[in-house]
Amino acid sequence: MSWNTIQDQFFFDPRFPKFKVGQKWYFPAKQTQKFLLEWAEEKMLGKK
Repeated sequence: MSWNTIQDQFFFDPRFPKFKVGQKWYFPAKQTQKFLLEWAEEKMLGKK
């Protein structure tokens, strides 16, 4: 997935787990996986 796709699709969703250290963004693996599974399910069901 490209950086532009991440930003366009869910980066600014307040539920998306992320934190910044210096100039770099980090995404905790387990929390991000959980979020992406829920996000994908919402998209498949036509929610949000």
